[in-house]
Amino acid sequence: MIKLYGITWDDPRGYDSLVYISQKYKDLSIQWDKRSLYDFTVYPLDKLAKSYDLVVVDYPSVGDIAESKMYVPIDEILTKKELEFIQRISIGKTYESYLYNGHLWALPIDAATQVSAYREDMFRKLGLRVPKTWRQVIKLKCKIGMPLSPIHAHSSFITMCANYFLDPFFIKLNQYDIRKIYTILDIMKFISDKCGELCLKSDPIKLLNYMAEGEEICYIPLTYGYYNYSRDNYRKNVINYANIPFKME
Repeated sequence: MIKLYGITWDDPRGYDSLVYISQKYKDLSIQWDKRSLYDFTVYPLDKLAKSYDLVVVDYPSVGDIAESKMYVPIDEILTKKELEFIQRISIGKTYESYLYNGHLWALPIDAATQVSAYREDMFRKLGLRVPKTWRQVIKLKCKIGMPLSPIHAHSSFITMCANYFLDPFFIKLNQYDIRKIYTILDIMKFISDKCGELCLKSDPIKLLNYMAEGEEICYIPLTYGYYNYSRDNYRKNVINYANIPFKME
């Protein structure tokens, strides 16, 4: 029997499905290890390549993977027909997000987009409605939070730029665009000041855990929609998801 070693991220969505599908192969054994969501985003991938045969990665790492020269492109393993099938069934542009320098470096086994999260029970108790605009977020009469560790602060900033119809690469900016950027940064600073050090050191899972287990944060305007938090009995309290707020105007 062939034995391989793989590493993924420490969450049921990132681990359980891989363990389940790996058990379907009778002549192949894959031992899956876990790493934290923080390590998933920052741990050097060239080091993982020295210890593992299979590595679950996030799309912002594709450039580093290609430049490391330690990973084999997927298109050198699978046939053209197989790749066309995978691209056809992939959601949105998830397939394209793993393309770099003419090669496919990973498969889109998971997709996520930013959503807002709220505690429906707390909203009901306080008589609140889910905000639809950033102005309503600022006026919300409960404690809000947002994962603002560096990589997640950057993700939220890019999302908010798209929310304001700004070019995320900032190739061409006029004075009106610059004013929009200042507005975005002001909103992020407002949330940071309200939430404090907790948000500055949190990734989405850490903050969702804090929100689900406690009675303090009732709303997160930008995070990722880990569906398990919306299920009964996954944590002490259920978290609901909604659309992200729209721009201020």
